[in-house]
Amino acid sequence: MHGISKRKHEHLVEALLLLEQLLTNEQTSEEDVILTDGNDFPSDVIATKRAVEKARVELQEIFDLYTSSLNQLSILIGRYDELYNYSRTAYLAKVLKELRRTTNRDEGVFQSMRENIQAVYKT
Repeated sequence: MHGISKRKHEHLVEALLLLEQLLTNEQTSEEDVILTDGNDFPSDVIATKRAVEKARVELQEIFDLYTSSLNQLSILIGRYDELYNYSRTAYLAKVLKELRRTTNRDEGVFQSMRENIQAVYKT
């Protein structure tokens, strides 16, 4: 999985807008033809223009949701990091120091606890 490129998104939206303008110009020129010779207006130009507009709008909505989700994720990661660092220093470090002072180092429990904590604490 990869992130969505803002630059690529903006370029695509700009291209779709230009295409919509071209189709609008095509629609206008076809309407002029209708007025002069009575031909029916081709519905495929209208349908294509609507499809392009729908795709552009949906792309923008999804990109906005993506951006909002990234902002929320950034906030969550920041909160997690704060709590992680606080827990590591306020609880783990302090409690380990206290246990080291109060536990007899010759006991098997102390050695087992030490190995478990080292594995979890990565020390």
